[in-house]
Amino acid sequence: MANEYQSAYVRFIRSLHQYSLVDRRIKWEQLNAPFEGKFWKGQDVVVPHTTIIGRQRDLDPQSALQFMHIAYNSQSFPSFDWFTQEHAALLQTSLRSRLGQGALHLDEVWASDEVFGDFDSVKNSIALGNTKIHRVVIGNYGAREIILPEGFGVFRFIYPWAAERLMGNKLEEVVLNDEIEIGGSEGKEWDFIRVKDRIVGLNLAVRPDSWKYHPHKSDLPTLEFKEGVNYRQQIDDIILSPEDSAPDPDEKVLWVCESQSPLTINNANINGSVADMVEVRRIDERSSFFVPHTNALLIEGGRDSNGHLRTNWNIRFEILAPMNERPSQVRVDFYRDR
Repeated sequence: MANEYQSAYVRFIRSLHQYSLVDRRIKWEQLNAPFEGKFWKGQDVVVPHTTIIGRQRDLDPQSALQFMHIAYNSQSFPSFDWFTQEHAALLQTSLRSRLGQGALHLDEVWASDEVFGDFDSVKNSIALGNTKIHRVVIGNYGAREIILPEGFGVFRFIYPWAAERLMGNKLEEVVLNDEIEIGGSEGKEWDFIRVKDRIVGLNLAVRPDSWKYHPHKSDLPTLEFKEGVNYRQQIDDIILSPEDSAPDPDEKVLWVCESQSPLTINNANINGSVADMVEVRRIDERSSFFVPHTNALLIEGGRDSNGHLRTNWNIRFEILAPMNERPSQVRVDFYRDR
């Protein structure tokens, strides 16, 4: 899964190293100031017309990547005083979970000159209220065509960095007082991640019998997404259990799995983010390596406009890996508005 965003982000962060620690902190605080300490989320970026995303062919990873048009407007981005091409590298994209479960992954090339065009003219146009259409690269790691209807939401831009990342006693406290509620018990269904005795995140155990994958076959029917459809059931109907039909041991496939127990984020000021690279411990437990997760990363807290909890279920993960390199747990980090 190519990731031009990461290199742009790394370049920006490295550019701060020319400053002293004090000046670096000041510049970072100035950068975050327009967000007023909040985890910022833009509105859905959509497809402007009915879109067909072709399938991966003959296990060729390059055939999984293709162009797709998206439409966005001023509500898709942060304040235009803040929004420069340099700052754009700090925006993350979070794919809608149903599309990740459908074996899609959005490559972070939206800010490149090739795709985004002349940055200033685009920025000025959407600032005037216009909707702009551009291309992004979408990866289809399954073997079936996917149809998205006109206006279907694909992803959101997010900026988590102004919010407080919960670690140490602060993360422990929000779990203990059920602002973040996790079923099961610590050390079994979930666990804190500790580095030198300090809590830095949280691992959710994967339910062993939940692993299913998108098969690579040439005769699979099209998957058509629609709003208002039970998409989890829609996905469940097309993915296979390895007990019924296992992929080749070394074949990379897109797996869909679930956390061992449900996660509920009761506090509307807290949001979660799934790790985009998931650690896999080797059998000897002495070393590990990482496999990619789709960029369906956002886990929202609180309730929606209808009063329903935004997160109150077993979390689904989408992981690209061979059968023998599947993780037993997935990291989730949490951010709280200041």
